[in-house]
Amino acid sequence: MFWSKKPKKSLSQKQSREAMLADLKKNAQSAREAIGEEKLQKLAAQITGKTPDVNVEPSPMHQAREILKNMDEGRLADNLRALSKDKE
Repeated sequence: MFWSKKPKKSLSQKQSREAMLADLKKNAQSAREAIGEEKLQKLAAQITGKTPDVNVEPSPMHQAREILKNMDEGRLADNLRALSKDKE
């Protein structure tokens, strides 16, 4: 009708579970070598949100946020007022 049945695989074409797992492990190892261990650790740390052993520089947004947290509240208020006056 509108679809056709897929031919069934013969027994010789099917792989055993162990053979598939061995193939997957081999592919994962080659990918790990291609990416590099340090880069892989950085990516894993970013995904999990944990700080890695290697130094990763914070983004400019995070740097600005830390500066604003440490800044004197009066001085910050004055700077914000000056910025709002400049825009008007």
